[in-house]
Amino acid sequence: EVYEEARGYSDEDWELCHHIGLCYMYLKSYPEAEAFFKKANIIQRHDCTFLQLGKLYTLQEQYEA
Repeated sequence: EVYEEARGYSDEDWELCHHIGLCYMYLKSYPEAEAFFKKANIIQRHDCTFLQLGKLYTLQEQYEA
């Protein structure tokens, strides 16, 4: 809820999108997590977001490129 409220102030913050993605990943809402990780990388690319995307794909056993 806090992150969603913060999005009202700035929807173009990579860190905010990254952390929302983490929340969705821990809740096992994988499609939403993937969408937010990808959005974070569109805003600004960071290695930590790519690592979390890799972890997300591993959790889903999506090993194909």
